[in-house]
Amino acid sequence: AAVGARCDRARLKMPQPGMKEDHMEDRSVAETMEAKHPPWRVWLQEHKFKLHLFTLLLMVVVHPVSEGIHDVRDLIELFFVFVVISGTFAVDRTPARLAGALILAFLAALATGAFHVTEWFAPSTNHLAAIFQLVTYIAFLLFAAALILNDVMHERRVGTDTICGAISVYLLIGISWALAYCLLEVIEPESFEFPARFQPDEGVPRAWEFVSTFIYFSFTTLTTLGFGDMTPVSAAARTGTWLEAVCGQLYLAVLVARLVALRV
Repeated sequence: AAVGARCDRARLKMPQPGMKEDHMEDRSVAETMEAKHPPWRVWLQEHKFKLHLFTLLLMVVVHPVSEGIHDVRDLIELFFVFVVISGTFAVDRTPARLAGALILAFLAALATGAFHVTEWFAPSTNHLAAIFQLVTYIAFLLFAAALILNDVMHERRVGTDTICGAISVYLLIGISWALAYCLLEVIEPESFEFPARFQPDEGVPRAWEFVSTFIYFSFTTLTTLGFGDMTPVSAAARTGTWLEAVCGQLYLAVLVARLVALRV
């Protein structure tokens, strides 16, 4: 009996699988990063999702604040640059991922430049440039969302940065749908019925003219809030609306289940 008791005490003192080993592995990874990279790079890696979430919130909040102010609206593209930079840091884990983010960021910058050039010197092609700009923005946001979600789902422990990453993915989904609605309205005008106070400018729209309104519509759809003040009219718009609502609910269900599993 005494031998059995000593064996039980010894087993209790042994490290539990998946606990101390994980902490030791995390510590070794952190020490390796500190040895290979300068302190600022280590800090960015530890807080990359927090920084990305901050830039996303900044972008979303600035839209309604700058509504009706032409000069400030031009700054929205600058805030998207911040989103691209923070998103590049957020997905930077392997050379392949970094290369993909940089390529998409370059295409987005090229599309933005082409949009402004055609706006001034070739108005007849500005419509195509707006489409190219929106497509590249959506591609980058979806690329970042997929990689950040993959990182969140494969985390061993739930921390503040992990939660910020999960929230960032949710915001990226909402903004991507907003840009998709904007793209649809540019390609197929009158796909949505706007209230009189939300009517966009006449003629070929600037790519950002619609974004503030569609961010509002996108997040009311993603959260299934749906005030009903904007209505999808075309078949593509109606399909996109219900797909976004389903996507939002599935994301929350899967995410909560995964985070609970990580905590348990």
